Amino acid sequence: MKIVRKILIMMIIVTFMTILLNSLFSNITMKELFDCEVEKSSGKTSAAVERLEEEIEQFRDSTINLSHWIKIFEDFNREGFKEELQKNNKIFNNINSNIYLLDKNFDISDIIRKKYEYNNKSEFYEIVNVVKGELDKQENKNVFSGIVSNKDGKYIAICKEIIYSNSSSQYLLVVENLDKKVYKDLKDFFGTILIHTLNDEDFSDYESIQKHGRVCYVKYTKDSVISYIQLDTYGKGEKLYLSLIEKPKVVNRIRHNINILLILIVMVTTIMNIIIYILIKKIVVNRILKLNNWVTEIVKTFNLNNRINENIFCKDEISSLATDLNNMLDVLKNYSNNMKYIAEHDQLTNLLNRRSIEKIGQEYISNNEEFALAFIDLDNFKMINDSLGHDVGDSILCTTAEFLNEYINEDVDIGRLGGDEFIIILKGNKKKDRIIEICENLLEKINIEYKFKNFKFTSKASIGISFFPENGDGMVNILKYADISMYNAKKNGGNSYCIFNDSLLNSFKLESSIKKGLVNNEFEAYFQPIYHIKSKKIIGAEALARWKSKNGVILPGKFLPIVKKTGDILEIDRIMIKESCKLVKKFIDKGLDDFQVSINVSLSLLKQDTFLDEILENINKYNIKPKNLKIEITEDEIINDISYMIELLSNIRNVGIHISLDDFGTGYSSFNYLKRLPLDVIKIDRSLILNLSNDDKTVEIIETIIKLAHILNLNVICEGIETETQLEFLKSLKCDCIQGYYISKPLCKDEFSLFYDEFLNK
Repeated sequence: MKIVRKILIMMIIVTFMTILLNSLFSNITMKELFDCEVEKSSGKTSAAVERLEEEIEQFRDSTINLSHWIKIFEDFNREGFKEELQKNNKIFNNINSNIYLLDKNFDISDIIRKKYEYNNKSEFYEIVNVVKGELDKQENKNVFSGIVSNKDGKYIAICKEIIYSNSSSQYLLVVENLDKKVYKDLKDFFGTILIHTLNDEDFSDYESIQKHGRVCYVKYTKDSVISYIQLDTYGKGEKLYLSLIEKPKVVNRIRHNINILLILIVMVTTIMNIIIYILIKKIVVNRILKLNNWVTEIVKTFNLNNRINENIFCKDEISSLATDLNNMLDVLKNYSNNMKYIAEHDQLTNLLNRRSIEKIGQEYISNNEEFALAFIDLDNFKMINDSLGHDVGDSILCTTAEFLNEYINEDVDIGRLGGDEFIIILKGNKKKDRIIEICENLLEKINIEYKFKNFKFTSKASIGISFFPENGDGMVNILKYADISMYNAKKNGGNSYCIFNDSLLNSFKLESSIKKGLVNNEFEAYFQPIYHIKSKKIIGAEALARWKSKNGVILPGKFLPIVKKTGDILEIDRIMIKESCKLVKKFIDKGLDDFQVSINVSLSLLKQDTFLDEILENINKYNIKPKNLKIEITEDEIINDISYMIELLSNIRNVGIHISLDDFGTGYSSFNYLKRLPLDVIKIDRSLILNLSNDDKTVEIIETIIKLAHILNLNVICEGIETETQLEFLKSLKCDCIQGYYISKPLCKDEFSLFYDEFLNK
């Protein structure tokens, strides 16, 4: 995209952002105004409720005053009684009040005044029952006042007990209809006031606000602010709410003014952007285009001796850019002379790098020239590098490179593949004898003693040899066969060389069979029960990979080393995760929500960026919980980069998946990492359990591990339990769980379910 368009787009974005920010500011301002309106409306509604309550309180006081008059005039037939009341009591003058005298059973003994009729006969008795019920709740049963609501209406009811001098008593009941006349004063003072019978569902789209201990429901519409507060009522009628409706005139006016302001801002911003665009195009863009033409010419010709004539520009930042480009061309020319060397050589040892050494071999193959290839790998280098540090490891690599440099000539090329791996390519007809001579001599030179501080160690190597064209017709195969030979030498004790032969191809055949097995779904999960010692229950299982080939079930020990090397371990790990989730789901459906399956996950899959997403996807797919899965790792998978592994495992554990450290007790540095790793469980390796009966030191080690784990709030699982004696011993050490053939061998999914049911019924 041309810079002119970019500037135009940038200006459009600036205009849009200006409008957006102003709109956002306007919305924030309007929201604040809305909130003020809501606060004001809720406050007025609350004040209206309080005013109504004051009216009821005055009504109550007037009723009590009336009761005092009645007590004085015990003779209700006395001439002038009602006239006297009319002069001195507010309620008696209230045209809406019905006034009754009730006996102690709350039956009507006299009707002092009746100004209106009820909707039906039962309505009055419903009011009396409510009043009686509320008085019964009081200790002194003296006075009741409040709003009584029933299905026929809503009333203000005041009841006061009158005790005469002869110890007889009556109840004075005053009832007034709660209609427009009652809250007319509220409407005149507060605005449009209404009383409604509503349910809680009616306020689903209202905002609730606490106001003076009451919940106020407020809704802001385009034309009004409506607020409701529930009134305290008695009886079985629906809930009563007092509402206030106001028109937000100020807010509407401000909204109109803000809209006009936004239109003006848009117009001014657009005009300014047009002016700025024209100026930038003339002063900057056209000059940059001229500068670009110079650069394009240099790129096309790749002539680093060409230079940009910056004198055609005026002295400003663009001319400075031209000068800087010329300086950059000078630097590039110098770098160009070094780039080829850097691209072809290893930076640590200055030997040829992998790309260069493989290119040499490929050229020999293309020219059909015979050659021998020696694949060199230093023995125990990883342990030395991790234990004594990378500086010591780099020193060993450089010393080894110096030895290898002695063999370089026109027929011998040497390079470093990476890590502690080196390659020798020897061309010529007499390659076999010469390469063997070189390897024997090299093994002797490499086998020297190093001293570092208080440590002494010996460097050794394993070498694999393959030949072209005898062992293949491509560089990939020649290198792979030498690699296989090297691993065979290392497996046989190291510090030796091994020449490739056809018998070593068996591993490749096995590799091919593994890939076919994956395509044919021959790999499946077996599950070995995990037994909780204290509860005597099966609480979970460990998922173990099995290969059901045409020749029978193959155990992991035979295929795991190969799949780890080829990368097929990723697919097998994913099968284990999927099958484990299926089993967990099956047991959750049985009601075992805490059933947990442990999965041995390779470091290769753990380091995949998508690992956590993959396992969570399976968890969601089968509707299980993260706590139902436990990831098992071994110590050799974490010691390479402990800080990285702590972060990685913490991310896994943070989503709820448990972490277990497998084969604990076999590593040389397990205790160094135990308190740093985000663990839930450690599993004691079966190799320790085998020595329980005749090794007191092993017993002490196991006991120490269990105590240490419990101090760190970790659970302990012992593997390889085969006898009841072992179980009882671990029980005495307060081990949490066991796993082994004493409980059950690993079982396929269906057999495991049957085993669990049978175990449950024992």
